[in-house]
Amino acid sequence: VSTQSTGEKLEADGRTPMLETRPRAREVSSVGAGGVVSSAYCLLYKLFTLKLTRNQVNSMINHKHSYVRGLAFLYLRYTQHPSTFWDWLDPYLDDEEEIDPRAGGGRPITIGAMCEQLLTRLDWYTTLFPRIPVVIMKEIEKKMEERKAAIAEASQTSTDASRYDERGRDDSYRRDDDRGRDDDRGRDDSYRRDDDRGREGSYRRDDDKTRSGSLRRDEGRSREGSYRRDEGRSREGSYRRDDRSDARRDDRRDDRRDDRRDDRRDDRRDDRRNDKRDDRRDV
Repeated sequence: VSTQSTGEKLEADGRTPMLETRPRAREVSSVGAGGVVSSAYCLLYKLFTLKLTRNQVNSMINHKHSYVRGLAFLYLRYTQHPSTFWDWLDPYLDDEEEIDPRAGGGRPITIGAMCEQLLTRLDWYTTLFPRIPVVIMKEIEKKMEERKAAIAEASQTSTDASRYDERGRDDSYRRDDDRGRDDDRGRDDSYRRDDDRGREGSYRRDDDKTRSGSLRRDEGRSREGSYRRDEGRSREGSYRRDDRSDARRDDRRDDRRDDRRDDRRDDRRDDRRNDKRDDRRDV
């Protein structure tokens, strides 16, 4: 990599590329377009010479600026033993803060995606990282698979919980509908009973008036009274026949209503049984 005419060639353990004296781009990648070394790798070389402590690295990782955090993760990738990579980067795999490795010239990624790339890949924008031993790499891949499986299981659990909540709301709606129908049936029954009582009372009053009138007429006119009594008896018999027919009609209506109520009760029982069977199957 070429530098400016006034630049110096510096190396750290044979891994850091040659650096220019005046870095111009704030990129987290290594070499920009045209062979110009980024300011990030200039700062990394300075950090290599300072030999940061653990507290200093932690303060950089938790810095408010994503650029400083990206430098801290690159510093860990270059300087720490591969067996410690997972302990350092695992807490930040779900970090949603965005960082632009190309300083506006590329596609921004999250800190979590950057940490995952540092764990699973050996290159960073055409710059190679130190190779991770095969045994440690297998352990990292296994832990990544276990982590993804745990995330998938948690997502499935939340989906099941939402499904149970919807089923509970449906059950509450059904119970409310059943209560409303029962209230309607109660009001209908009360209306029918009041109607029956009114009809029966009017029949009784008519019978009393007819009977009293026939007795009074019999006292004054025996022959005419007998005719009228016969007529009153025939009328009374017709009333009684009408009462019996009305009673039979009411009985049939009540039987049909009871049958419908029993059918609805059986349907609700079957629905609850099916819901319980579905719950056991889901579990």
